[in-house]
Amino acid sequence: MIFNPNARIRIEYPVAGVDPVYQTPTVTWTLLGMAWAEVKDKAPARDEALLNVLSLSSVRAQVRLRYRTDIDASMRFAIMRGAETIWTIVGGPGMLGNKEQIEFLCERKST
Repeated sequence: MIFNPNARIRIEYPVAGVDPVYQTPTVTWTLLGMAWAEVKDKAPARDEALLNVLSLSSVRAQVRLRYRTDIDASMRFAIMRGAETIWTIVGGPGMLGNKEQIEFLCERKST
């Protein structure tokens, strides 16, 4: 499989905490690492287009990385293609080839 990285990404994982004043749960995002990735924007399917009319519009992308085992669906990516954007992992990881690459389906809310 050919790997064509086109974006630098920051991989972040959530850390749960408690607000010291109000004692409410908080989440902070901590850096796991940086990597090169192949990011492909994904066109919406017909059913997704209908759902987006009812809710906030979202954009999806496929993100491929060299194979690694330390990323799961609870994490997120900050993709740096021009401006930095935050993407939530909604699917994956899927292994491609013989442990050559992994692929995630990611989503961000559009403005």
